[in-house]
Amino acid sequence: MPKTLPSLSDRTYPLDSHLLVLRGWCLLLLAAPLALWVGKRIHDKHDVPTWPTTQAEVQGSSLCHHTGRGTPGWCLRLAYRYQVGGTFYNSSGVDVPHLGHAGCNRSEAVMRERLARMGTGDRIEIHYHPRQHARSAAHVEPLDFGDYFFSAGAFGLFVTGAASIMQSKRLRRDEAVAEADRLRRLRQGRPGARAGESP
Repeated sequence: MPKTLPSLSDRTYPLDSHLLVLRGWCLLLLAAPLALWVGKRIHDKHDVPTWPTTQAEVQGSSLCHHTGRGTPGWCLRLAYRYQVGGTFYNSSGVDVPHLGHAGCNRSEAVMRERLARMGTGDRIEIHYHPRQHARSAAHVEPLDFGDYFFSAGAFGLFVTGAASIMQSKRLRRDEAVAEADRLRRLRQGRPGARAGESP
């Protein structure tokens, strides 16, 4: 009678502690820069609205349409001039760098409405950094779905990576205990301690 081989779905593959460690550190290395980026982004969204404000004069403004991947369709280009402590500053800062595309939106109508409030010669209120006055922002978005999504993603990567490393440590400990038990059985001369057999 022909021998029936087990199907692939019935086979089990032993875990490799080295692969678990490698996977864990890869996930942690992915989580770290993502956590730093989203942390800075959320910090700025909370921090920028607390910066001092002043009136700025719009020197020029326009809309541009982006078709690149990952960039919202319509973005505001803005140039304005403002004064702090007797010094004039020229800026094009619609948002602060870590906020990504805060000056962009997929809706052309939304951006045209925003542009209408920032026409050349208009006076707008901007936020400027309390110590670095040349840093400014004319618009800051509130926390959105992306902030929560990327925060959850960074947390998930970190937890999964840490769990993988901990699992590797437990696996190595269990392997060490099994090896110590096998050696003990060999010293005692028990038949079940032959190489390749389970204790």
